[in-house]
Amino acid sequence: MYKELDQLYNIRTIQKNFNQKELFEELINSHKIEITQLLIKKDALFSQKININEQICYLQKGVTCSYFQGIPNRILAKPQFLNVELILGIEAMDIEALTDCQILLFNRLDIMEHIFAMQEGTFFLFNYEKEKKDFLINRIELLRQKGYPRLLQLLNELAYECGETVGNECYIPKCFTIKRIAALSNLSTHTISLFHEKMVKDKILRKDGGQIVLLKYI
Repeated sequence: MYKELDQLYNIRTIQKNFNQKELFEELINSHKIEITQLLIKKDALFSQKININEQICYLQKGVTCSYFQGIPNRILAKPQFLNVELILGIEAMDIEALTDCQILLFNRLDIMEHIFAMQEGTFFLFNYEKEKKDFLINRIELLRQKGYPRLLQLLNELAYECGETVGNECYIPKCFTIKRIAALSNLSTHTISLFHEKMVKDKILRKDGGQIVLLKYI
């Protein structure tokens, strides 16, 4: 009995049996759920194109930045849901398309009905919310670091999420300008420029036509 309960509530079991991929597959194969495909142009806010309080977005292709209370929060570029936490009730948020973004739109109530009809769905939401909170805790810890290691960690996060690896180098998308990186790292553009110069001297990165390239990236 205890073994079954442990398996039921174990986070790894939930992630394996009912993760974002599983949820997405169920939704697109359901005849009861309406799905709309939409292209959000570069630099547009999702709230200008859709009802972001009633529609849940699944990113198929592109690079996005989520905002909470007007502050840039998280970069997402891999195929995934962007705002499932809408089901749980959150403070006002928005999403910016840093590149042209291909998305699928689902009605919030349709997904709520589908998820809450399944026992695993409730645990999925619990785990989804936990991952979001863990990210915010890590973000606070990042912002407490000194400027140079903070910027270095941010660049590595960007490389992991949306960089293009070529050999031992990783090209960070051109949409990440000094101004945008400054906002994400809570540093001034002047400080970012100085740190970039130091990183070039330290052979951590190089510039290729204005694009940041991390060296010896694995």
